[in-house]
Amino acid sequence: MPFTRTIAAISLIVLLTFAFMGPRDNTWISNESLWVAVLLATVIFLISLMRSFFLDVVVIFAVTFIVQRIVVLYFFPELFDYALSIKLTTDIFNSALWFIIACLLAVCLGYILYRFSTPYNRQVKEEPDLDKIRIGGWEISFSRFFSFYAVFVILTFILRQVLDMYFNVGVTGIQFDRSFSIFFRLAILVNALYFIMFIPLIKKNRVPRDRKLAWLLIMLQLLEGFMTTSKAVLLILLINFIVCYVFIKRRFSRRFVTWGLVILVLSVLVYAPLITVVRSEKITATMTGKSFDISRAIEHLKSNESSKSPVNLLARFGGLDWLLGLMAVGRDKFPYYISVKGDAAMIINSFIPGHPIDTSRWLSLRHVIPILLRGYNPDSISSWGGHGELLGIVGMAYVYFGLWGGALFFLVWTFISLKVISSKLGVMAKILYFQCFVTEIILGGYMVTAFKVFFEGILIFSVIFMLARLTPKFRVKLF
Repeated sequence: MPFTRTIAAISLIVLLTFAFMGPRDNTWISNESLWVAVLLATVIFLISLMRSFFLDVVVIFAVTFIVQRIVVLYFFPELFDYALSIKLTTDIFNSALWFIIACLLAVCLGYILYRFSTPYNRQVKEEPDLDKIRIGGWEISFSRFFSFYAVFVILTFILRQVLDMYFNVGVTGIQFDRSFSIFFRLAILVNALYFIMFIPLIKKNRVPRDRKLAWLLIMLQLLEGFMTTSKAVLLILLINFIVCYVFIKRRFSRRFVTWGLVILVLSVLVYAPLITVVRSEKITATMTGKSFDISRAIEHLKSNESSKSPVNLLARFGGLDWLLGLMAVGRDKFPYYISVKGDAAMIINSFIPGHPIDTSRWLSLRHVIPILLRGYNPDSISSWGGHGELLGIVGMAYVYFGLWGGALFFLVWTFISLKVISSKLGVMAKILYFQCFVTEIILGGYMVTAFKVFFEGILIFSVIFMLARLTPKFRVKLF
């Protein structure tokens, strides 16, 4: 896409300028580091020249999570996310950059292998017909399926608010007893099929009733994002819409660039500061047993502390920081309970009722950074509830497979993903795969979560389909 080539070119120019300027007063970014960063930006630019939506997503990730952090840390090294607990060196910084370069080159190799193994089809594919939903020999209209889906979304929204109001489950960052985990999991099942609410706004033969219902569901998600103090809700909505649009329309609209920048600016300069103070006040009220006081939140918003929110939001795109912290600890020093075997067992358990494999001796990958880089006590994990921190795909690859194995993972991941995207699977199955095994893994780095969400998506989709198919006399009339 022209957009990705533009941002990749700008990234290369910026880092090349830094290389000629020199490392300034930074103690762990050297001249060599800056030229390695230029090489990294060159690889990103070369990937942007290849025609693939998958590779466009990889480029956007690399610029947002890696190049952005290099720029920030070049000017403000004290903003390294783990500056208080980790002492960085030039060797660690350079090693991280070389590892990322190796991973991106592996992506290129995976794309080349895919091109050689897949005949190139010059025929322009038509927009898929989504007026009917089919499973095997059964089919129902999309409008009927969407009505049942809307009821499911509304019910889970109500459940989420009940958990938040009466049990303090659902506020981002709040710790809660794990006995509520089953209810929390039920409340977020809709996340697996988040993308479906955008389909009535995109597909051909749009039904006015379905479009009104879609806008209602989107408004509910925005409301829920605000009530649960989620900083990323606007970006998540944008990502879901773009992925749906590209898979259904099979093209990328230039309007997305404008709207994407508008939403990004609103998120950084308006929504993030607002939601930060609301979250702070809500967590304080929950922990102290006091009622939520909006006046205190407003005073906090007026204070100087709120001005740090945009910088904090940039730190949430800290893929380089996460990798640097993990490499500073060293993979050979990871405790026994952080293991690829543990996550593999959790994945197997997610497909088998009863969870036959005992995983009590292992911890989820989402707890790696709080334990290794934040100093959390692993013995208190039962009180963490849903709390965890992101690793990003490069951090996950390093933890799972090390340096060379991590690059090999990128090659296999790219090849398989491109094969699935170009297969004869239905468009909804492709979107579900892309959301789970591309965007979810890139952003979060949790393979277990990706498999769980994928499995839950298939399960919930099938349940909604069967309910709509086997109850022909039942009518859902929301409008």
